[in-house]
Amino acid sequence: MPDRVIVSELADTTDLVARAASLLADGRLVVIPTETVYGLAANADDPAAIDRLYAAKNRPPRKPLTIHIADASDAARYAGERHGPVRRLMARGWPGPLTLVFDRLPDSPGVAGTGEETAGLRLPDCDVTRAILREADVPVVASSANLSGYAPPTTADEVVANLGDAAALVIDDGPTRFGRGSTVVRVTGDGFDVLRQGVVSERGVLRLASFTVAFVCSGNTCRSPMAEAIARRALARRLGVPTADLLAAGFDVYSAGTGAGGGAPASEMALHTMRQRGSDLADHVNRPLRDDDVRRTDLAFTMTESQRLAVAAMMGDSAGRVHRLDPERDVFDPVGGSADVFAECADQIERAIDERMEMIHEAAAE
Repeated sequence: MPDRVIVSELADTTDLVARAASLLADGRLVVIPTETVYGLAANADDPAAIDRLYAAKNRPPRKPLTIHIADASDAARYAGERHGPVRRLMARGWPGPLTLVFDRLPDSPGVAGTGEETAGLRLPDCDVTRAILREADVPVVASSANLSGYAPPTTADEVVANLGDAAALVIDDGPTRFGRGSTVVRVTGDGFDVLRQGVVSERGVLRLASFTVAFVCSGNTCRSPMAEAIARRALARRLGVPTADLLAAGFDVYSAGTGAGGGAPASEMALHTMRQRGSDLADHVNRPLRDDDVRRTDLAFTMTESQRLAVAAMMGDSAGRVHRLDPERDVFDPVGGSADVFAECADQIERAIDERMEMIHEAAAE
C-alpha cells in the first residue's frame, strides 16, 4: 500500500508540503488533491518520472499532460503576457476548475520527452497542492489519478483502488469539492474555444472572459435598467451583432442598485419608455449590487455622484473603474414623473452612453 497522509489530521502541513515537493523533485510520483479530481503528479523535467506516470496509468504514449502551476503569474513562462478576454479568463478563472491550453513559447519549460508544441496549464484551487507546487521548484505535470479508461477519482480511496502503490505518496484531502473534471479551453491568440466542458459551463467561460459593464442606480427599477438596455443596443450596433449575442462577442452588461432589495420588476414607466425605443424590460428583476458583482466588473457607471462614491468604496483599490455616467451632471430620478419625464431621462442616459462608448471599447482591449 502507498504511504497515505490525511490532511485533516495534521495541525500543520509544512512537513507534508516539504516531503511531497522533495519526492517530486527526485522523480517520484505523488497523488495530489484538487477541487475537481485527484491527480497523479510528476516532475516535468524528468523523463523517467514521466515514463513512470504513463506506466502507472497505462496511459496511451505521449497523450498530453497538464502542467500545474501555483500562481497565475507562472503562466507567463509558458504563454507570455496576455490581454483582453484571455487575461480576464485567467484572472477570474484561476485558481479554479479551468485548464487553458496555449501555444507554448519556444524557450519555455516543456514536458520531458513529449515534444509538445502546446502547454495545458492548470491552477488548482487547493491550498496544500499549490504550496507543494511552489516548494517543488521544478515544473510539475499531473493527470487524473486513475487507470486509463476508468473514471477520474474523487476520493483517495478510489485512487488507491485504481493505482495501488504506484505513487510514493497519496495526499488525502477528503472528497473533492466538484467531483468532476476541469473545463478545458484552447487559447487562440486573444480568443479561445471550449474543448471540453467540465465544472465550468461554456456560458460560464464566456462570462469569465467577457468585459463586464455595470450600470448602477439606487433601486434598480428605472434608471439603471434603462441604461443597461440602451447600452446593450449601442454595443450590439457597434459590434454588428444581435443584442442576444453580446456575451459571445465578449461583453457582459448588467444593472444593479445600491439600495435594491431584490425581486421587484422594472417600473411601469420604465417599461413603457423602453418599449418605445425598441427594448423590452419585461423580464427585468431588480437586484442589489453585491461584492461578487463588484469583483467581476471592469467598468461601473452610476447615475449620481453619491452613488459613484458608494460603489467606489466597494471597489477599494479598483475605485478608478467607477464613473458617473454623465460626467457633467447627475442623471435625474424620474420616479413619479410622466412619460415625457421618463423620455427626457432616457435621452440623457443615451447621450451619456454614446459619449462613454469609446472608453468602454478602449478598456475592453487592455
